Amino acid sequence: MLKEEQAAELLRRCEAMSDRRLDNLHGNLRRAETRAAAVWEMIVFEASSQLGHVEYEDPSGGPDLKLYFSEDRYAWIEIAYQNPRFEDEARRSRAVVEWVNQERQRIGFAGSIRCDFFGELNNPAGPVRTLPCLHEKMTS
Repeated sequence: MLKEEQAAELLRRCEAMSDRRLDNLHGNLRRAETRAAAVWEMIVFEASSQLGHVEYEDPSGGPDLKLYFSEDRYAWIEIAYQNPRFEDEARRSRAVVEWVNQERQRIGFAGSIRCDFFGELNNPAGPVRTLPCLHEKMTS
């Protein structure tokens, strides 16, 4: 992730290329849930500018970028940031593995313990893992 000063500089450069204030990006940078997507949009915008002249999304809407390869050749680019679908489950899985290893060390078990989380394999939507929340660590 970028430091605040780096994100501000990237925003300044994107606005300079656009010749206007990018209010939507300003708003998205203020909110934690949209900040990563806004940073990704600015990175793609700046990277695209290395290939040719770039126009940023029209304030009334449309694709995010119009990248010109020549005066009559261009491509529309819609920038999408993919949020990790199972980020919470992955974090909780790592926590359970850490708890098991801490307990293994606490009791002095010299062997290794393998932690695999496959979940309910018969679910039509795919495996579903049931894991404890981070505050539900059991101690003995």
